Order: sequence, then structure tokens, then C-alpha cells
Amino acid sequence: MISKVSVRNGLNGELSTTDDRVKITGLINHLDRYSLEKMDNQETLGGYRYTIDFYTGSNKISRIVIVDSKIMQVDEVYYDVIDFPIELETIDEHVDSL
Repeated sequence: MISKVSVRNGLNGELSTTDDRVKITGLINHLDRYSLEKMDNQETLGGYRYTIDFYTGSNKISRIVIVDSKIMQVDEVYYDVIDFPIELETIDEHVDSL
């Protein structure tokens, strides 16, 4: 079970952290809406919008990097976001609420 989430804003470097289960669940539910397809090219991309670290206790169990509205990295594997782009404004709202 995820007990804490830390989010770093790639635009300004701010770090937000929460252990509020309602906020964590809201963020996870939003991220679960997106369909992903593994990218053929796995070369490192520069820059990111958000880095989201998930913890159980003090152990980091997963990292999601939102590169932009069409690319997400999950545990160091890049994916194209298919069907519709990531709603960055909604992610902004989740992060601002932390």
C-alpha cells in the first residue's frame, strides 16, 4: 500500500509531499486514466514536468516521470501516452493540493 507521495516540479524545482490517503488516491486514479505504449526509442530525454515518487513506509517503490503531455516514464521505461494527452492542468491541481 502506498503511504506517501513526493512530487518534484521540473519547472521550478519545488518538492511537495503528502501522506494523505485521499490525495494519494486522487492522484493515482487520475494517472490510471492514461493508456501507455512502450516507446521503441529508450534514449534519455532531457527535462520533465513532474517526477512522482511513491513510497511504502520509507521505501521508494516506484517513480513516474511526466515528461510532457504525451510522454511518461515509469520506473525508467519511456511510454507514449495514447488515446488522449495528459491533462497537465489537472496534474498541477493535484500537486498544488499536496
